[in-house]
Amino acid sequence: MNAMTGKVMVVCPLEYERKLLLKGMKRNSGVDVQSCGMGPERITKWVKDVPAGTGMVVLAGLAASLTDGCPVRMAYVIREVQGEKEDERWRCGVLREDESQLPIANVTSVQGIVGGRSERAKLHRERRVELADMESVAFVNAANARELRWVIVRGVSDSPSRPLPAGVADMADSEGRPNVMRAMAGMVMKPGSIGAMMKLRGDSKEAMGKVAGLAERMISRKAH
Repeated sequence: MNAMTGKVMVVCPLEYERKLLLKGMKRNSGVDVQSCGMGPERITKWVKDVPAGTGMVVLAGLAASLTDGCPVRMAYVIREVQGEKEDERWRCGVLREDESQLPIANVTSVQGIVGGRSERAKLHRERRVELADMESVAFVNAANARELRWVIVRGVSDSPSRPLPAGVADMADSEGRPNVMRAMAGMVMKPGSIGAMMKLRGDSKEAMGKVAGLAERMISRKAH
């Protein structure tokens, strides 16, 4: 594989994800890791604002699993990104064709939080992917438009058998920062959700630790 030149920049949709990623990254502490906020518009703007001369952009964060074959707390390097249309499928050029040393999955993007088991099964079947998020399709399109090499690493926060707790979408603002007051109010209104929220927190930390390790492995390829 040809060596990549230029700076590597890493983006997480959520500020919470960025902090966990930095905590888990040990060999690449000097890499620029930013947060951009959730959704396709935010990630597109971030990629457009990447400085000229950047060699690779990395999207890192959490995603929903569409199948229990990709369980909570695991993390994966994304090989292919699937759009809404069947012919919209993009392959990561940084991965080797015979990649066997990394956990690999494919991802699609949706407009909001993925629902229950039936919705996940439908996406899994129709788009031939294992994971879903809100940013990957827009990220890839924006990176390809600028001819930037891209990598996506996603950790699993929820799955068909472990869905997200109700109200989790309100736990962060549009910039991806934790909305502490709203989270506390939600727990007061629904005290039964506290256990589920604590479990989600632990699952997310574990998954992002693995995301950090995989991101470092992919970043290290820049020099080879």
